[in-house]
Amino acid sequence: MKRQLQDLILIYYKRKDGQSLTEVEQAIWDQYRKERPANEKVDEELVEIFAFHQQRMQQWEQFREKYKIQVELQQKAVGITKSLSIIVSLLIAASMVMAMGLWWLFIDTPAQTTAAVPEWKTLRTPKGKQERLVLADGSTVSLNAASVLRYPLHFEKGKREVILEEGEAYFEITHKRGEIFTVYCKGEAVEVRGTSFDLSSYDTATIITTLVEGSVRIKLPGRTLLLQPGQQAIVDKQGGISSSAVDTKDVIAWKKGYFSFHNTRLSVIMKELARWYDVEFIFLDPLNDMPFTIVDYPRNEPLEGLLKDMAASRLVFFELNGRKVYIRKGL
Repeated sequence: MKRQLQDLILIYYKRKDGQSLTEVEQAIWDQYRKERPANEKVDEELVEIFAFHQQRMQQWEQFREKYKIQVELQQKAVGITKSLSIIVSLLIAASMVMAMGLWWLFIDTPAQTTAAVPEWKTLRTPKGKQERLVLADGSTVSLNAASVLRYPLHFEKGKREVILEEGEAYFEITHKRGEIFTVYCKGEAVEVRGTSFDLSSYDTATIITTLVEGSVRIKLPGRTLLLQPGQQAIVDKQGGISSSAVDTKDVIAWKKGYFSFHNTRLSVIMKELARWYDVEFIFLDPLNDMPFTIVDYPRNEPLEGLLKDMAASRLVFFELNGRKVYIRKGL
């Protein structure tokens, strides 16, 4: 409809300036005047309204481009056909409504839009790096090394959801009355309100959820588990779920810049060190399940210093060759 309105305005200006019209333009104008008696006042108001409308549309497009808004514009069903008489009738009706102050109903602007579909982003952290992200609702996410998080730039009303595709993240969720925050991770849904918790899934077969503050509900197909602060839930590759009390300080030590393990299997420790220092650990002796303790070792220290401290226990020896580290049994 805007195209026909533009044509009519151009014809109006050409006539006002004394320019000659083409045969098509003259036919459009004659039909328009035939259907409605001349009314210069209404014509002038129509021109002013159209100019304002054009300016508003330009501002809207600039706004959409600036903020990358993705909306679906919906036009009102006005039954436009190819018949010139129908088009003219609609133009007449539009100009009359405009004169009454209701002109915006007939202009094809984004007067009625669907709710903007959130644009999703992906945050990836390489080995040896961490990132901190503030979500649209004020919640924060600390992302550990070699992790992938998908999140929307804004949340839909009553729907706060993110996806941890891989790795580990520490969530500090802002409380919103009546709204649940959900983190999806490999078939598991973690539902929270105002809560702080750690979610880890480097191993494709295991998902570990550790609650620091608040409450967490873990939802699996046909099962639900509610965690209390200081509890950790582990979902295994068969879909089984178990929970136990843990020292949360060790679990979230990475967020504070430390390595901290107490009687932890050596294979688990080596995987954590491999992600941070971007090296490969190779066991030359069956030491995978040997328990080991590391207390608050700074993550910004070089790997050589950490391996030297571990070897001082005489439980293990290390041989560093490029980006490969060979592990042997100690004395």
